[in-house]
Amino acid sequence: MRDHEDRERESWNALAANVPFWAVLGRGWARREDRLAEFVASGERDAALALETAHRVGGAVAPGSALDVGCGLGRVTRGFAARFETCVGVDLSPTMVERARTLNADCPNCTFAAASASRLPFATGSFDFVYCRLVLQHLPGADEVLAAIGELLRVTRPAGLAAFQVPVSLRRRNRIQGRRRAFAALRRARVPAALLLRLRLHPVRLVSVTEAEIRRVVAATGGRVVAVEADAAAAPAATSLCFYVRPSPEESASAASARRRSSSSTAAGSSPRAASAT
Repeated sequence: MRDHEDRERESWNALAANVPFWAVLGRGWARREDRLAEFVASGERDAALALETAHRVGGAVAPGSALDVGCGLGRVTRGFAARFETCVGVDLSPTMVERARTLNADCPNCTFAAASASRLPFATGSFDFVYCRLVLQHLPGADEVLAAIGELLRVTRPAGLAAFQVPVSLRRRNRIQGRRRAFAALRRARVPAALLLRLRLHPVRLVSVTEAEIRRVVAATGGRVVAVEADAAAAPAATSLCFYVRPSPEESASAASARRRSSSSTAAGSSPRAASAT
């Protein structure tokens, strides 16, 4: 598994070094770093929409801490920065993480670290809001997607909320993924990744998991799906749903209030932070 993960990390490092905007948002964003302001604004919109929807379907979300899993360049992480006391972004690619740190140097309450979505380096119940979009669809397979969902719920506080998007079916023509297969074969022949990307080949896979499988994982963790909404993130290649999940029975309002008061009185270093990338 680690060998496979190393290959995935190498591929995403290549994307981060050559076409970072495309790696995050896909079609229409290849080599478009000249549209930085538009790129950042898209993250602000996505962060605002995520929390508006979360409040509508799941109730209030405490403004203490947020985790953005698969943060890429941190465009949504910085969108959360104005809405939470602390924000953490993690991504499999160390190159992407370094670029995120540079891009978001003006956001002192944002931190970034390299980590796998299926092995998050945080204690259980660390975050009030956990967000994962345009990420799970690129994991190696259904088992990895379901393991990552379990991790998202593990690190969410009992009264918190996790929001994650997953394709539940792929369009037939997108199941072969010829460009990805050609990229992988040519990389094994040691053709430089930068050249392959210029030829419009890429390493990005697209996977799906059924809604029933996702609900089984949520139930197995003791979680509760509070809402499921259509999400066009992977359209037209896939049909996606966004799940809003409470990880376990909610703590009482008085207990949540006491926890927040306790958290605010602790030392500054007590806020959840990712382990440093190695």
